[in-house]
Amino acid sequence: MSTSETYDFGSAQNEQIIREAYERVGVLGDLQTNQKVKTALRSLNFILISWINRRLNLFTIKQGLLALNPGQSSYLMPKNIADVLKASLRSSYRNLGGTAASTPGGIADNAFDSNLNTSCAQTGPNGNISYTWGGSNRAISMIGIVSFIDATYTLTAQFSYDGINWANNEVLILPATQFKKNVLQWFSIPVPIAGAYFRILETGGATLNIAELYFNNNVQDSVLSRMSWSEYHTYPNKEQPGTPSQYGFDRQINPILRIYETPNNLYNCLYYTFKRQIQDIGTIIDTAEIPDRFMEAITADLAYRLGVKEKRLDILDRLKGDAIEAFREVAFEDEESVPVKIKAKPSRHWSAN
Repeated sequence: MSTSETYDFGSAQNEQIIREAYERVGVLGDLQTNQKVKTALRSLNFILISWINRRLNLFTIKQGLLALNPGQSSYLMPKNIADVLKASLRSSYRNLGGTAASTPGGIADNAFDSNLNTSCAQTGPNGNISYTWGGSNRAISMIGIVSFIDATYTLTAQFSYDGINWANNEVLILPATQFKKNVLQWFSIPVPIAGAYFRILETGGATLNIAELYFNNNVQDSVLSRMSWSEYHTYPNKEQPGTPSQYGFDRQINPILRIYETPNNLYNCLYYTFKRQIQDIGTIIDTAEIPDRFMEAITADLAYRLGVKEKRLDILDRLKGDAIEAFREVAFEDEESVPVKIKAKPSRHWSAN
């Protein structure tokens, strides 16, 4: 007996979802006109928008790093963030005391002097800025970048044991990313690997002009408690400097993250977990941004919505039941399998996590 040895059905184009849904409604073959395809794509977008409100789907949970500025308590967040679930004040150690290098051109030490008025301005495209600690290996887990100019860089972070062999030693590959002048951006390395040399490499044709580079490790997180919008309004001095201990998320069209107290120079990074909206469905040849296990749920939901549009009153109840059951099944499965923990709080109340 032979098997396909493939697992690609969940990566099917939107066309297959639409065809399957219409067939469940009884609209077959050539009856699936261009207009019907367009209305199905529109319904798929409504489905994906509704899912962000129905439950906490694990595949929508992401992590991010936010650079904090001394004295700034409010930060505009990307529109696709539906909610910030957790936030931690992150501290890390900047590895200095070594030797910097820049190719082509540029004064490498300027990228590590803690002075935003100087920069390592290279003389040609696709250069790199490296740092070595001699024979001491360092596992870099965070990179901080401050551009001296408004620019778009396409960067790869690499390590090396000897400063010569860098091939296949990539620990982070960034797509084309916009950097604003003198604005710190943090990036996390998923799997840090120790090496005596570390560098960033431009691969998109830009010429690097970097004010500051941070190659950090020894990460420590301090959890912030969440405050409500009304609670934040009761604080008389919202700009009070100190150690941030609370955060609030203002869920506007342009969402705002607020922290209290406002950070000083010792605290410049927030690590947060957020619920992200699902990407638009796109065109008929695109693929929905959902895991394979949600394929039946989205198809059944689309079939029900198309049944409403096609006025299939004879099967509408069945289609609705199929859609509810398909989502219930995948929602029940889409959870973390961890034991329940019960902990005591100083107030002597008990809570379950």
